[in-house]
Amino acid sequence: MEQFQFQGNLPLFITPCCKEKTTDLGLIPAILRYTDPRISEIYSLSLSKPASFGILSGKYGLIFAEEPIPWYDEVLTLETWRPLTATIKKQLKQFQASEVLYFAKNHHLHQSWEPYYLAIQISCQALNLPYVFIEIPG
Repeated sequence: MEQFQFQGNLPLFITPCCKEKTTDLGLIPAILRYTDPRISEIYSLSLSKPASFGILSGKYGLIFAEEPIPWYDEVLTLETWRPLTATIKKQLKQFQASEVLYFAKNHHLHQSWEPYYLAIQISCQALNLPYVFIEIPG
């Protein structure tokens, strides 16, 4: 996958991917592939601030909104999240964010969100990168 550069020294807004995706063939920008309104809302919020934006994918780690991705169906689980942290840590170093603001549902109430929460939280802690969890409704 092509790597897109984030603007360094800015907050990085991150939200998990979603199962709702367009089934268009070929590669299309991630912001168009994922159809959950939450993702476009947080992307818009990042554009209104001086912030970068990333989507936490269970398959690719962190991906930029404009990064072209194919359709896929891979869910991060409690059994599979740990290996992805190596990729996420490398990506976070490349993005050179000042802090991570992670927008997600409460993983205590929504168990399927827990692996995504763990992957980003542990990755940020390993890099001593400031991390803020922002609970979204749901």
